[in-house]
Amino acid sequence: MASVTTEKRNGKVSYRISWTDGNNKRQRIRLSRIRKQDADQIASKIQAVSSCQIAGIPLDPSLARWVGGLGADLRSKLERAGLIEARPIDEEPAVSTEPEPTFIEFIDAFIKNRKDAAQSTKDNWNGCKAKLESFFGSTILLREIDRGDADDWRQSMVNAGLAKATISKNVKICKQFAKAAVRKGFADENPFHELVAGGEKNTERQEFIDRNRIQQVIDAAPNDQWKLIIALSRYGGLRCPSETLGLRWEHINWEKDRFTVFENKTKTRVVPIFPELRPYLEKLFFNDEQDDSGFVITLYRSKKANLRTQLLRIIAKAGVPTWPRLFHNLRASRETELSAEHPIHVVCAWLGNSEKRPKITTFR
Repeated sequence: MASVTTEKRNGKVSYRISWTDGNNKRQRIRLSRIRKQDADQIASKIQAVSSCQIAGIPLDPSLARWVGGLGADLRSKLERAGLIEARPIDEEPAVSTEPEPTFIEFIDAFIKNRKDAAQSTKDNWNGCKAKLESFFGSTILLREIDRGDADDWRQSMVNAGLAKATISKNVKICKQFAKAAVRKGFADENPFHELVAGGEKNTERQEFIDRNRIQQVIDAAPNDQWKLIIALSRYGGLRCPSETLGLRWEHINWEKDRFTVFENKTKTRVVPIFPELRPYLEKLFFNDEQDDSGFVITLYRSKKANLRTQLLRIIAKAGVPTWPRLFHNLRASRETELSAEHPIHVVCAWLGNSEKRPKITTFR
């Protein structure tokens, strides 16, 4: 059944009507400057129209007359919710205006327009969009969302059992979307502005991987390339697979004891060839496994290669306990070691981390 919720904001009363459509999606509209009994009557009509829509039967004459006599504002909201069909062009008002995009439509355009963003960033954006669409529906405007709705959306992620770090990430992304929409004039204020994000660091999934354990894993690796893949993460602090698979022999300066890591197409950093890493690099460099591609790691050139699954097999073969976030915790363990001997800004420069939020794993 359609429900009516009374909301008070800045001393003004409005009513939110919510119902579930034929696709089992939650839809809602907000009405202001009307009486409670009027809101209840509209909710009753909406439920009747929705029931006819779900059953696939025509509206009875009285219900059809009600729909036909709707004012422009309410009719527009019900059209966006997919409850009633848009008027034919010849019945539309003479004034031609560009339709205001829904919040989800704005997010789609925002993501599509950000050609500078990495695919991983867009994946995170799309994940947040999916959570917003699942909760608010695809037809709601940003100006129809208030701070109470924002609180309810965040709580829905808590109720779904999402990790604190995941909730924090989605809240921050949503704030970014809404801020951009406000700048475009699609709302007077950002209803998500005061929403508490929290920290994105999930300490429950942090684990320091000591040298004894990682050495057992390296010894169990099937070949020199896999030994180097593991060493590059644990002793070089490289991101795997992106930075590891992007490393070329021409990037290594043996004389200066340095190598260059390409974080993306334009951003690079210079990393020392640490003593713990050098033996694995040299062994691969001087053997006969190199090919003409110039890449250090030649076994896995496909983006579909699943290095995580193979590493799990190696860990099992080594007979040591596995750990969460396999490659990430190897990088974090290296940062923990280096930060004990060097200034944190130097360590962050080597590993490509933010100095403001170094990702240091605690010892266990």
